[in-house]
Amino acid sequence: MQLNKKTIVWIYTDDKDHQIVSYTLENLNCDGYILKVAHSYNFSLESKDLNIFYLTKSNSDLLNNIINVERKNFNNSVFVINDYNAHLAIQLSKEGITNIFALPHDKKKFLTYIKNKLEDYRINPVSRFSFVDQREYVFSSIMGSSPTSIAMINLAKKVSKSDSTNILILGETGTGKGLLAKAIHDYANENDEPFVDVICTAIPENLLESELFGYSKGSFTGAKADKPGLFELANGGTIFLDEIGDLSLEIQAKLLRVVEKKVLRRIGGVKDIPVNLRIISATNRNLEELVKKNLFRSDLFYRLNIITLKIPPLRERGDDILHLTEHFVTDYSKKLNIPIHKIEKDLLLFLIKYSWPGNIRELRNAVERAVVMSENNILKLKYFESLLNLESTISMNSALSDFVPSDTVRLDIKYDETDLRSINKFYVRKLLAKLEGNKSRTSKVLGITRPTLDKLLN
Repeated sequence: MQLNKKTIVWIYTDDKDHQIVSYTLENLNCDGYILKVAHSYNFSLESKDLNIFYLTKSNSDLLNNIINVERKNFNNSVFVINDYNAHLAIQLSKEGITNIFALPHDKKKFLTYIKNKLEDYRINPVSRFSFVDQREYVFSSIMGSSPTSIAMINLAKKVSKSDSTNILILGETGTGKGLLAKAIHDYANENDEPFVDVICTAIPENLLESELFGYSKGSFTGAKADKPGLFELANGGTIFLDEIGDLSLEIQAKLLRVVEKKVLRRIGGVKDIPVNLRIISATNRNLEELVKKNLFRSDLFYRLNIITLKIPPLRERGDDILHLTEHFVTDYSKKLNIPIHKIEKDLLLFLIKYSWPGNIRELRNAVERAVVMSENNILKLKYFESLLNLESTISMNSALSDFVPSDTVRLDIKYDETDLRSINKFYVRKLLAKLEGNKSRTSKVLGITRPTLDKLLN
């Protein structure tokens, strides 16, 4: 019997998070598998049945070594990454690695996956058993990895599990409200349930009712056949109502009926149509003020506002700016087939200090334009000339520019060199020393809050 047992090698370096997986894998010893633990990647992997690697930012520089050793053995390897590390997931995918599992994990699902992986390899050693679950890191790739973003991501994941809970997303234009809504839907659904995205102000007022609720044949001139509305099309899934603060009171009344009774009636219709869906709404307006002015129904507001997710403007999320920049650079480099390997230090400083009035949308568009204009695989400040004109008050000759670690910081290929915390901690400490340890002045110069400064220094 011993000869038939499968051997699993669990490989990690010093990191406290590995304990989550270690405790889970110990269950395999009781299920007839042999579990071995290694703390180094420097050994032969040729004869193992399954290797499970734990990768973090701190050891991501070892990824290339693993890839070189495992080049012919991706099939019998699983890579565990941190939920918030989209960069490693992207890099692994670029190398053709699809056996990725993200933390935090579902214990039962993880063990089932490992057992299936072993069985799949035993039956067909050259097959690929893919477990790239985009849901596990899509949040961090669109929102960032700052403490504020992580707290919001955790709440979004928690509420996504209840498909009957309505969610209200608040935030300025361009902060990514639509992306967050789609991420919540994708995280909660595994069976391709519909996601219907509606920008309320993009549909003329006289057409909005028929678009949302549909109409019956003969209800008006031109209604030659029954037409389901967007709510019906979203049945079983999610409807996202963006710019909901601009709805007329008449439409609000019809929407309230859908929210409360889970039924709708088409224009000209005589029967109620049941719908089972989640409503995620969003606005950049102050709905509470609109309620006070009788421009928004209070009963609808309270029914939509079961859970509120407030996305701060990008200018208040300094920790996220370089994270999102790298994500967009990687994305557009791939889409446009224009490799970008480096980013100039003056540009790094500008990205952090710029106010980003258009938020994430403005950052994404600016990065796309810069990638298109780039030369020699380097992003330079001059490619952001349009933003420089808007933010003429920012001086790139500021004393802060002396505190960026090097003339050029490598991007993506070696993530540790572009780790936002490393960059921030380096020049923040220099600035703090120059200001004689005055944290209040340092926070003001950097344009961040005192708690954020303390987190950067720790």
